[in-house]
Amino acid sequence: MNGKILAIFFILALIIAGPGLYYLQVYHYYREVPAADAPQSLSAPGVDRQAVSLPVRDYKGIYSVSTPIGHRACFTTDAATAQTVAPIRRRRRLVRPVGSIASITARSPRISRQAAPPPISSRKTSRPRSTP
Repeated sequence: MNGKILAIFFILALIIAGPGLYYLQVYHYYREVPAADAPQSLSAPGVDRQAVSLPVRDYKGIYSVSTPIGHRACFTTDAATAQTVAPIRRRRRLVRPVGSIASITARSPRISRQAAPPPISSRKTSRPRSTP
């Protein structure tokens, strides 16, 4: 009987917590930008590194105070003006640690390639063994 009560408790907790978490993630922390606050134009760096003004139409944006990316938006702009904006360069992804950390890992290719010394049992000694 105790197992049934515990299972019912967990099922009820999931039924309440699931939609609650969904609401918090999708609706609670974000607010829609009012049409009066929508920008008429945005500036972006151009090909010649000078600021280019992009006219904005059909602006739909949200803002949040709980994330570092506080403002997100979708909008339409002129294709001819958008061609004058400099493309965004993506950074190369690092595949291993930077600096001396890579030299101490076991799988690192920077480890010395010298041959390992032979095991102690197979080493030849330079002094002869004394016979009893």
